[in-house]
Amino acid sequence: MARNFAQHHSGFSFNYTDLNQNIFPPRDGCVFDTTGWADLDGDGVIDFVCIGTASGNYEDTDHEVFAIHAPSGNIMWRALAGQASKKLGLFGGVVIVSTNSGSRLRGLDARTGQELWNRGLEDAIQEDPYDGDNRAPAISPVGGFHAAYECIDETAHVLDVRNGQLVKSRPGKLHPAGWNLPGFVAFEDDDDNLEVFDVARNRTIVTIPEASQVRPLHTQGFFGLMHRSDGAPRGEYATKVLVFDQNGQPAGTCWVQDESGDAVDHGDAQYGVVGGMMLGGMKIVFGDPYSDEKSAYVAALAPNQIVRAQPLPPPRPGYQLKALTWCTPVVASVWQKTKGTERLICAGHDPNTLATTWLVEDLGGQSQENVLHTTGYSLLVPKSTDNYYSQTNPACMVQLDPQTGQRLAEYPVETVDTVGVVGYFLVGTPDYFSGGVPVAYDTWRRVRVL
Repeated sequence: MARNFAQHHSGFSFNYTDLNQNIFPPRDGCVFDTTGWADLDGDGVIDFVCIGTASGNYEDTDHEVFAIHAPSGNIMWRALAGQASKKLGLFGGVVIVSTNSGSRLRGLDARTGQELWNRGLEDAIQEDPYDGDNRAPAISPVGGFHAAYECIDETAHVLDVRNGQLVKSRPGKLHPAGWNLPGFVAFEDDDDNLEVFDVARNRTIVTIPEASQVRPLHTQGFFGLMHRSDGAPRGEYATKVLVFDQNGQPAGTCWVQDESGDAVDHGDAQYGVVGGMMLGGMKIVFGDPYSDEKSAYVAALAPNQIVRAQPLPPPRPGYQLKALTWCTPVVASVWQKTKGTERLICAGHDPNTLATTWLVEDLGGQSQENVLHTTGYSLLVPKSTDNYYSQTNPACMVQLDPQTGQRLAEYPVETVDTVGVVGYFLVGTPDYFSGGVPVAYDTWRRVRVL
């Protein structure tokens, strides 16, 4: 066993692996920016690929790519010594690595580290894509065998991870409206127009002006895009909802106004955060986490008609909606206290009525954006978002039963900024330049595996 228990100066404990050095930490909020997570050897336990660095210095050229077997901590393979830059991603069994100071991308077989392809870039990769959204990785999943990236020259690209061939390139940048819509990617041009592109069918499904005001509505089988627009019935101004099926075919148009007859505040897309959903019966629920008064709404769509959105009251007065997700049998939501000491609460809602069926309080705050994760059978929310330097209030994630809201387990992490879910594993990486190592928890057995 290559894993050695270690105690950080802050009191946070972790296991050093056979790597015996620190991984290069991702940006705050993006656990997948310099680490890739998958079961590489088929033993049922997640493993990871990372960029290791002996010095921990951002500008040094000592970076190397390592694959680590989580159960033992042993190195499975290593590659690109002195060539790896700062970013990688794992997609469809291929590790894509930014190399040569971000001027090249290389594809490696995730099981062996063997190089599959090597591609020079038109310009250096943009390390802070999606307008610098901390939750967005520099090399982003699109779905299937495709990944997307931006270059510094303000061009955006989609490539096939199996061979490194480009399937789409255009001027502009990536937009978070395409996140969590498998097979689709969204681009924003210099005039703030949004293009949603269907990668598999090589076609644009819609172009929307004012890309900064687009809210995706997530669900299974369909998705919606909300944006403010002229052209509503009777010539009114309202929020337009475009509905598409899973193949990107138009499935209807509706218009939404608030109680006073104005275009409703619906917020905009955030990478990694679900802020709007489509439910059964064409009901939608959505929110704007920056609205001071009414941060959440519900409406029942009607084709080619204007409908009124009704405010969705918070489970406790004085809270704003932060995130939503579906986890059978409830729609789950996390809300943040608007004034005073920052607090989070998590609620389960009946999907038909959106009535609150359970409520969990005494959770963390600290103005985090991605405060709700799901494994498909359980929910994960921060209990405390203090970073790992705090001895008395360490950061951890709480696992909740979606049926009852019961607390099932607590998982200490170095910071809740950089956590994510891969299958039923909760994974976390160090904070930026903190000097720690990753952790991984099996949320089914509720044990730590790394």
